[in-house]
Amino acid sequence: MKGKHTDINFCTRDLGDDKFDSEDDEKFNWPVGTFCIFMKGDKCPFDFIKSSFEYTVDSSSASGHMPDGSYGKKTIEVKVCCQYRGFIEDENNFPTDKPFALIRYQRSCQSIRGMHSSHESITIASKDKIKVDEVTTKWLNRGGKSLDLPLCYYKPTDMNCGDAITLTKSNPEATIEINVNGRPDMECTWLIKGEKETSGIVLNFEDFNIKKDGKKCKDVLEIRHARIGQIGFKYCDEVDYSIRSITDKVLVRFTTVGNSNSSFKIKAKMTDFDDMCYDPVDKRGLNYAGPVNYTRLYEPCLPWIKMKHCYRHPGVMKDVYDNLDGNACRNRDNSFRPWCYTDEAGCKRNYCDVCGLEVPQDKSDYCDKLKGNGFCTANEALALKYCAKTCFDKASGIQRPLIKYPDITCGKPTPPSDGEVMGKVKSSYKLGDTATYKCKRSTSIVAASCLTSGQWTEIGSACYECPQGSLELNLKCFKDMKTKRNYKDANALCHSVNGTLAVPYNDEENVFLYQKVIYAAHEFIWIGIDDQEKEGRWVYPDGSDIVYSHWYKGQPDNYNNGEDCATITHYSGIWNDVPCYYPYNVVCMVDKPKPTECLDVLGKRCQGYLKESPGFCEEMSEFAQSHCRKTCGYCNTELKKCLVENSNPNVLTLLPKSKHRYMPEKHQLMTCQVYISNQGDKQRVFS
Repeated sequence: MKGKHTDINFCTRDLGDDKFDSEDDEKFNWPVGTFCIFMKGDKCPFDFIKSSFEYTVDSSSASGHMPDGSYGKKTIEVKVCCQYRGFIEDENNFPTDKPFALIRYQRSCQSIRGMHSSHESITIASKDKIKVDEVTTKWLNRGGKSLDLPLCYYKPTDMNCGDAITLTKSNPEATIEINVNGRPDMECTWLIKGEKETSGIVLNFEDFNIKKDGKKCKDVLEIRHARIGQIGFKYCDEVDYSIRSITDKVLVRFTTVGNSNSSFKIKAKMTDFDDMCYDPVDKRGLNYAGPVNYTRLYEPCLPWIKMKHCYRHPGVMKDVYDNLDGNACRNRDNSFRPWCYTDEAGCKRNYCDVCGLEVPQDKSDYCDKLKGNGFCTANEALALKYCAKTCFDKASGIQRPLIKYPDITCGKPTPPSDGEVMGKVKSSYKLGDTATYKCKRSTSIVAASCLTSGQWTEIGSACYECPQGSLELNLKCFKDMKTKRNYKDANALCHSVNGTLAVPYNDEENVFLYQKVIYAAHEFIWIGIDDQEKEGRWVYPDGSDIVYSHWYKGQPDNYNNGEDCATITHYSGIWNDVPCYYPYNVVCMVDKPKPTECLDVLGKRCQGYLKESPGFCEEMSEFAQSHCRKTCGYCNTELKKCLVENSNPNVLTLLPKSKHRYMPEKHQLMTCQVYISNQGDKQRVFS
């Protein structure tokens, strides 16, 4: 197509005998992707949408096999077919090894196997405003008289590099090394795998020099350490830490653009699950109880008790017995491996290398000199941040266990004073085994686990917990009975376990039941209210009027005069009245057992929480009353109170400000506002 402003050469797919009809073209299975092509045969391929734009020129002419459209002397209409399917990162296979172009549909180019892409465009100027549709309007420039047709230009890559490597116990290491040295447009792939599914791969960088264009990556090293079929992380800045696979495979792909002088060297090492300090398959370190309190990047971990505003912390009732003590790395949510929080405000977290499989690196060139000056022991966190390799042996927070997890055992469990072990007691237990303690005076039970420390979960009492399998909120226990009954039989079932049908008394409890029970099961549950005695008067099991409701719009409506009972639905937890003979899921509610002794259910951990977060007794009062009664002074409200007076004007009372008398074990937090120098240069002290 030639005109005053444009000169474009087109390629068409020849199906033989100079035929190019829409039926044959539709049979050609275009790869799923995100791109546009020029239309031919007045019909788009399967799952493509039609689009076009029209512009005017002084004069034009067209010849040869042209794409669909109209090519008048002054008006030109160009028709295209676009698809927006799949993921741009998923590589397509195109039957060519020569350069070609596709019309770009989104901001990025569709990935094509064996091809490098670059962004190009053709600017088309028009005498009048260009006519566009909902697809082509995004190509229009301001003013409407010019259009940038976006293209992705593809050219073949040099794939004569890379390898498939299998590591074994007899040959557990391999080196990947490349120096491009001017070799253009490379795409190299290495697949590294262990000899069995219980293997892991650790990558350590010994050299890293990837070309950049200013702040942008020119060449890219991609590492797929999670799933080799998924897009991995891409690197062009220096990597000063180890990368560890989640499975027994890792894929490394190196891509260069144009001439390059990039180079890198990676040492790959196979690990075996049996060499780890926790079971990496069963619960992925749920029972890890070691002392490591730095992340894999040697960031210091924060105390769990200070993270009460984050997703995981000791105050979450399901985490109560999960060893969230101190600031040591733990795994409470079935993540890939133990982790910890590193930023209090943003709840940022990172994984920990608790078994010592990764290689520490120094970030400073002066670590040896600094070590000689006592740097490694003066400030552990600072030493590990800059000189992890040099100062590794001096740091207490990263000392790893010498014992491997298959060899870890626990002795006989020792129940708390108010409990006894249920079932037969063995002399030895494996890592992850559980022992169940039953309260001597109630049906309350609690489970302890054999931990990597060779000790059992510390439990101070067996008597103050909800029944096993229950959920707790506001000192109430909610247990999903995993059965469907009519309203009468559901009530009888709950009475048999000394409870009642669940009743939300506020929004918090209603949302709790919806999120924890109803949403997962996608089923309705009974509410322990009805209006069987008097139509329209909804009452609790004790006959009192309800004080909270969450009815759906227009409900209750007593449809056909036969709806005297109520359910919480799976439609955002709204209520609906229903016939009482319908079978719905049963959730029973019982009050949590009230303590009769002055003790800490969590034992010594309560004292640790108070030390790490002096305000936790007040800030997490429900948790403190339930599990740390002794430490937090909730045992006897008649005890004498302590008078705290602050007569020093240089001392500011921080928490709490309004109280002056305190229960035993309570605290007051103060800070010094003015510091007085005893000796030294005052100019330096206060500058």
